[in-house]
Amino acid sequence: MQRDNERVYQLVERRAREIMLPVKVATRERGYRYYHGLRTVRIAENLIARSEELDRAEVDLFLVRCGGLLHDIAKGLMDGEHGEEGARLVREGFSDLLGAHDLDRVADIVRYHNKRDPTRDYPVEVKVIQDADLIDHLGAMEVWLAFHWSAARDEPVAESLRWFEGDRARSWWDYCLSHCNFELSRLAMERRLERFWRFLADLRRENDGELW
Repeated sequence: MQRDNERVYQLVERRAREIMLPVKVATRERGYRYYHGLRTVRIAENLIARSEELDRAEVDLFLVRCGGLLHDIAKGLMDGEHGEEGARLVREGFSDLLGAHDLDRVADIVRYHNKRDPTRDYPVEVKVIQDADLIDHLGAMEVWLAFHWSAARDEPVAESLRWFEGDRARSWWDYCLSHCNFELSRLAMERRLERFWRFLADLRRENDGELW
């Protein structure tokens, strides 16, 4: 029986909203996992539509949308690795909405979204969400995330600047750029990072009292 993709996705999205939107985790706004999931879906849709490396006929957009929306459902909520725990929550919470085959595939997207092993041949839907997830952490969105982090920890501007100008931030950006599955993903990351670095330079000058 052919699934009604849009109707089922709307049901999945409604339940995801009910589960994730009320939750507040440290250093993030209430409902962050839900909002991040929605953005990840939109980024994934754009990658699929625009990447010359992807054969759109071979990508199951329904699975991408469900997996992208739910990929961080367990993050920050429980002990254990959040990809594995998220896959378990998907199986427990969405088995009445997704058929057995779709449930397995969506759970796999959630399980492997943060396990970027270059020696492993993941399904294309997993690869798309792996990239979309990283892209959403960069650029102007990284400013938003940094503000929430610093505010939650009562950090001054100088402390945040020290982190972003240090080795740990550089390692994070290098990780993102070196774990892209698609060239378009790398291009998106590079352009977002360029904007973010320009912002950091402006923030440094203003924190030092420069006029412009």
